[in-house]
Amino acid sequence: SLQATEVAAADKPSEGPGQPGIEWGIVAAAGIAVQGVCTLRIDFGLETVVHVLAAMVTVMGTMQHAAVSNAWFSSLPDSSPLIHKHGPGSLGLWIRRDLAQQVGSSGGPLLLFGLPLAVQAASRLGLIETKLSTENLMGLMQWLLVAGIAVFFCSYTFDLVAFSADELQQG
Repeated sequence: SLQATEVAAADKPSEGPGQPGIEWGIVAAAGIAVQGVCTLRIDFGLETVVHVLAAMVTVMGTMQHAAVSNAWFSSLPDSSPLIHKHGPGSLGLWIRRDLAQQVGSSGGPLLLFGLPLAVQAASRLGLIETKLSTENLMGLMQWLLVAGIAVFFCSYTFDLVAFSADELQQG
C-alpha cells in the first residue's frame, strides 16, 4: 500500500518549497502543548510569561506552516493523488488555502485584534456604553484565534480520509 509520505516524496514539486512545512506544524503543536502546561494566570509571573511566549510560538508556527504548506500544495502537479479536485478531499485544501487567504485579505485579523481595542477606546471616549470588559473581549479574541488554528489543522482530516479512500479503491 502506498503511504502518503511516499506520495509526497514522489510528487515533490520542481519549483517552490521541497517540504510541505511539517516542521512548522510541529513547532505550532509544541507551542500549544506548552500553553497547556503553563497556564495563563492573573498574576504576571513566570508561568504567564511562558504561556504568552508559547502562544506567540503557536501563531508563528501556524503562519509559517500555512505559508509553506500552501505553496507546496499549489506547486504540486494536477495529476498528484494528494490533490483532490472534487468531494470531501477538496474541502481541506479549500479551507487551508482559499478560505484562509480570503479571511486574511478581507481584514479578518485586523477585525479580530482591532475590535477589542476599538470598543475599549470608544467606551473611554464616552462614545458608547458597554458592559463588555476588555478582558472579556480579549478572551473572545483568543478563543476565536484558537478556533481558527484548530480548524486549519483539522482540515487535514479531509485530505487523509480522501487519500485513504483512494488507497482502498486501488486495492
